[in-house]
Amino acid sequence: GTEENTNPFGTDQFHNGFNLLKDSLSERIGGQRADYVFCHPPYSDLIVYSKEVWGNEAHPDDLSRCESYEDFLMKMTIAMRNIYDSLSANGHYSILIGDIRRNGEYVSIQSDLLQLAPEGA
Repeated sequence: GTEENTNPFGTDQFHNGFNLLKDSLSERIGGQRADYVFCHPPYSDLIVYSKEVWGNEAHPDDLSRCESYEDFLMKMTIAMRNIYDSLSANGHYSILIGDIRRNGEYVSIQSDLLQLAPEGA
């Protein structure tokens, strides 16, 4: 069989000092280009993480603490652009996120993110 040359790299936003909204993913992985990036962000504010699940303070860039759903989508657009910009020419990325119900209404986060994904993604 053929051996693949893989160099796995993990970031855990905020826990190890990396902020996908402000730090370059490309720089974080040593200027290399990624063949594949997997991202599993919070489902908007379904579970609040900073100060609740981890840390002693609410982090201003915690995607689970956005002021509104529109703010969450705007920040996710920034995150997706950062990921997209880190990819190799034939690279791919995926985002694991589910949909939610809010006040009895179905909110399709995945559909909204697909509409906001960077061109060519």
